[in-house]
Amino acid sequence: MISTVFMCAGRLSLTKMILLRYMDMMEYDNELCLVYDGNSPSYVSELEKICDFKHKVINWNGETQGHLLNVAHDKLNSPYYMFMENDWWWREKGCIEEAMYAIDKYEDVHIVRIVDLPYKKGDRMTRQLPNCKMGDIDPAHNMAFHFNPQIRTVKYPAGRFLPTSNQTWPDLESAMFLKYGGFGSWVLLHPYFRHIGFFSSNGQPFMNNVYTLEDIYSANFYGGTFSDLKLTKEYRELFNEYLLWGLDKIDEKKPRRRT
Repeated sequence: MISTVFMCAGRLSLTKMILLRYMDMMEYDNELCLVYDGNSPSYVSELEKICDFKHKVINWNGETQGHLLNVAHDKLNSPYYMFMENDWWWREKGCIEEAMYAIDKYEDVHIVRIVDLPYKKGDRMTRQLPNCKMGDIDPAHNMAFHFNPQIRTVKYPAGRFLPTSNQTWPDLESAMFLKYGGFGSWVLLHPYFRHIGFFSSNGQPFMNNVYTLEDIYSANFYGGTFSDLKLTKEYRELFNEYLLWGLDKIDEKKPRRRT
């Protein structure tokens, strides 16, 4: 059994795409909890067409993300806890098995990030495990919690999430960067996930010189092009909807070539 917190806000087409992919890739008995940092009933209804959530935490009253995470995790009870956001594309299976392998093999490993961003593979404390593409995180970066995909055996890796904090520096994420001594945090070196959240919720891109879908698919972002994702029809349609929404947000006065 795995309890998964799926956290999302805005970007509905992208959220639907990532949630569909999650459902396609997950092979374990799963307790899925939606954490929606918004209050649109239609948004939730669209996601409920994809799956039945065991729990839903919806931000009706303008609460912080720290508060929402506490409410969500209080509802969960499993040997393993997984965290997902709505802009990480699950490229291939195997990450859960590798995370469980490390957790079972090493007594001091309780948290395994299943993306290697942003840590270097050459850190002096990195070590390779037999039959497992894994490495220690340098103690200077001993991670307790991060808004990237991860698998844990603890609900609250640094104590309860700060109820007054959102996902901004130096709030929620940095507050979870704690050094535990024997409390280990690991990272998978194999690229099981790819960050595809090119446009943020306010529509601003990481580059301002892209104007068509071809520009975006052929440009190199986060270590690869979006063409490399080889999206099938349903996924590609949703991703295109998201990209076109983002292009319109950049400059609604500038005409876009829709291809």
